[in-house]
Amino acid sequence: MDGTTEQKLHLGKHNGLKVFKHLTKSNDQLQTIQLISYKKTNSEDSSKSSSAENRSCMSVDNQPYGCNIRKQETNPQAVELPNIALRPGHSVRTDHSVNYLHDVNLTSSKETKAFRTKQNKVKNNNLLSDRKENVENKQDQNGDKTSKFSTKLKVPNLIRNRTADSNIPQARNTLSNRPGHERTTKGGKALAKTSVTRAERRDVTHRHVLDQPTHHKLELCDFVEQDIIGGDEVRTMGFGPTKITYLDYVASGRPLRSIENFIRQHVMPNYANTHTEVSYYAAQTTKFREEAREIIKESVHATENDAVIFCGSGSTSAFHKVIHAMDLKKSTYMLSPIVLLGPYEHHSNILPWIEIKAKVIHIKQTHEGLINLQHLEQELKDIQDGPKRTIIGSFSAASNVTGILTDTVAISKMMHKYGGLAFFDFACAAPYVEIDMNCVQDGPDAYKDAIFISTHKFLGGPQTPGILIAKKWVFRNQVPHGVGGGTVVFVRRQNHKYYAEPEHREEGGTPAIIESIRAGLVFKLKDTFTSQFIMERETEYFQQALSAWSKHPDLLILGCIKVERLPIFSLLFRNPHTGRLLHHDFVALVLNQLFGLQVRSGCACAALYGLELMGMSEEVAQRYEKFITESNRTADREKNSESNIESYDGLDNIIFKPGFVRLNLPFFASAKCINFIKKAILLMADHGWKLLPLFDFERKTGKWWYREEQTFQPDKSLKDINFTKGFSCMKSSSSQERYKDTNTPIFKRFPGLDYDEIIERATYILNDVSKPNQYDLSDQTLEYKGDADELRWFMLPSEAADIIHQREKEHQNEILSKTNDREEWRKKIDRSCVVPQWSSRTKDR
Repeated sequence: MDGTTEQKLHLGKHNGLKVFKHLTKSNDQLQTIQLISYKKTNSEDSSKSSSAENRSCMSVDNQPYGCNIRKQETNPQAVELPNIALRPGHSVRTDHSVNYLHDVNLTSSKETKAFRTKQNKVKNNNLLSDRKENVENKQDQNGDKTSKFSTKLKVPNLIRNRTADSNIPQARNTLSNRPGHERTTKGGKALAKTSVTRAERRDVTHRHVLDQPTHHKLELCDFVEQDIIGGDEVRTMGFGPTKITYLDYVASGRPLRSIENFIRQHVMPNYANTHTEVSYYAAQTTKFREEAREIIKESVHATENDAVIFCGSGSTSAFHKVIHAMDLKKSTYMLSPIVLLGPYEHHSNILPWIEIKAKVIHIKQTHEGLINLQHLEQELKDIQDGPKRTIIGSFSAASNVTGILTDTVAISKMMHKYGGLAFFDFACAAPYVEIDMNCVQDGPDAYKDAIFISTHKFLGGPQTPGILIAKKWVFRNQVPHGVGGGTVVFVRRQNHKYYAEPEHREEGGTPAIIESIRAGLVFKLKDTFTSQFIMERETEYFQQALSAWSKHPDLLILGCIKVERLPIFSLLFRNPHTGRLLHHDFVALVLNQLFGLQVRSGCACAALYGLELMGMSEEVAQRYEKFITESNRTADREKNSESNIESYDGLDNIIFKPGFVRLNLPFFASAKCINFIKKAILLMADHGWKLLPLFDFERKTGKWWYREEQTFQPDKSLKDINFTKGFSCMKSSSSQERYKDTNTPIFKRFPGLDYDEIIERATYILNDVSKPNQYDLSDQTLEYKGDADELRWFMLPSEAADIIHQREKEHQNEILSKTNDREEWRKKIDRSCVVPQWSSRTKDR
């Protein structure tokens, strides 16, 4: 055509296809760009594309930027894109926004329609080959198209059409935008809205994950175990170099190299503040963050009526957020709300309600340790007879002490039956169980009004925000919680308007951007495993540990063991000679020093539940409270007389505070790791008390330490970092050097670099401390008289030393009675009284 020029530019290659750019320029100065990829015909030709061209037009996953790569069923030889018209004077804007969280969303210029390309990032070769076969067999005889979800299911009547007379409130249970509910198409049009069961919906949403054989998920477990940052750490503890095993996932998860590498390589280079999408960096960052929100919504089966809000650093912030959202603090002209709490609530689910002057009712537990639904219903009936008040039921989905699971569906139905709101604390349960905000298959009243999630407890979750997921009708506040930038639509001198959408108005200021993106990734990892697989592994490990530990007479497992629960164990260790318990801080320290096990000691921020589990009445608890806080009670009251607050610092008897040792068994751990944990706990239960003379404690603070180290201190410090000449880290003396040229225990020379070595070394040490030693410990019982002796529930180091000496004395008398030759008796005594090297350092004891 006259006045028209054409130019063909080679851009690169994609999966064996050449990618060209056709540039057509006509007389009217309208430029048209068309991208076509031709099938590769010669391997030599494909290798001739220059590296510079590839670098300029290829993304990190070898996808050409600006290309919508679609599979053409009619003509697989070429892939053709829509024409992008550019007006005179406008430059070609190539959108480099490659989304690794969900899919790719490429938008052309304003003169053309937007188009999306779905990209599956599954790296498993078997899954890729399976999908290719499904695509080839995708067409039916009539030419109708069906999405990959329903094509792969091959389950008849999986998605049922919602009947016209359905009694499910549309405002509360609309599923139109939920993944898996409009996936089946006919002629390019979506079918009617559907409702499916929870398991079926999960199948639809994550069919590509569920299709994976079990051995693939087991391989993923092995990968994750090796992918943990610090998972292969070896530290020199009190008894030598020891491999670290982390068992405190109930408190916080561990970071993963793969997630952190992705964030460092793909998120941080494109990082910018949100609240704008004009610049590339800001647009890409905003896109990542909103994608994370969508991943979480999809994981918990949220609808358009549910708001996902990132807040703070855990579920505690989510509790405060929802309290402010309901305007409970400012309801001065209304009666205070009534809050019903479960028997095993975290302090974060108790204290906020108390501080807003709510009437708190604690629901009892059954003999099995479950929430007593009969008591709950009776309390709700009694509330109905009184004045009208806001009724809230706030329950833990799982106990962070025992792992006992809650029937959230039954509680939701009951709360809604009596006009209440159903809140659930998923801080402990979320990393393992399936979360369903709506539970449509269980009835119209089975939905949850709000849930609280601590994402940092997930695998890979450190440095993630807390998450509040709530129905939008819960947000009654006119002023957002934490007003600031990003919450307002318009501000003028005399007035301002806030956004109506909770997800905008409740995230004021610069949010935790990278943390939110990380949260989406850890949810994606959980959904890759699937809750079903995780719970199967959790149940298996729980039963293995239970069969090994429940038979030990001096190892007490708190909570009922006959109900469904997560593999969370809260343990008490009892000494058979004195009948007293081993102090929980001492047990945790020995498990750390001897076995490298990272566990938690104390009350796990669930003191009320702990008192119930340990059988401590309110009267006994008051005695302990008075004894622990008595020393500074008067001074502290005078100090805080103006504020009417009782707070206690500088306590003298904190050692008397009851507690337990908590650990959990990771679902991704290997069988060898689980066997090691079982053996370590049994050794501690059998012989742990024998190590007491090697440790000391401070009555005032309750801290324990290994005598050879004097005080237990981490050996890394931020003070070692220097930015004077760029960046340098002056490493402090290593833990190996701390024991150099000192009279240290001989068994420190035995490394524990793997599980077998640790058990072998521990057996040697525990056998060694059973021999007579020069402990030189004064009688510590003399320091505990009166109430101190009556309230002392833990065993003292001097008591353990006396028992060891007494047992050795009895052993010597037994030898003497059986031996008449005095010289032979001396030789036997000498052989049985080999004093370990560490016993010579007694002058500072």
